[in-house]
Amino acid sequence: MATRAQVQSVARSFAKTPFKDQHRLKGKRGGIDCVGLVLLTAEELGICYTDTALMRGSDYLNYNPQSVNSQVLQECTKRLVNKHVKDIRPGDIVVMRAGSSQPSHAAIITAGPGGVLYMIHAYNGGPMEVTEHILDVKWQRRIAGAFEYPGLED
Repeated sequence: MATRAQVQSVARSFAKTPFKDQHRLKGKRGGIDCVGLVLLTAEELGICYTDTALMRGSDYLNYNPQSVNSQVLQECTKRLVNKHVKDIRPGDIVVMRAGSSQPSHAAIITAGPGGVLYMIHAYNGGPMEVTEHILDVKWQRRIAGAFEYPGLED
């Protein structure tokens, strides 16, 4: 079983990977999007969906990058463990609105200095790479759903 610390460590290993929509390759010569970060982190740790199928980076490559619906939120609701937003912890996944009214952006929650919550994500609205920063009020207000990987241990 994977632990929350392992999720954070693996997610952080994607730092500086360029943002590339629907790509799934770690490293400065690679590219990844927000969904890819969640999937590849799980794949490296051998995490399964709630239906016990192994999560793979090659899952969900055929979706509209323009956020025309809430497919990301719907798929997380079906395939991950739902939780209340107030209960998020490092290692959890949040789906949020970013640049549109649709909840189509995913991030992994991490622990920063002093236990402050941070998030790591591949975002095309900022540095165009996987980045980690504080989960500030601006980002908290955008959260539409909170989830954890099935079987995750503390």
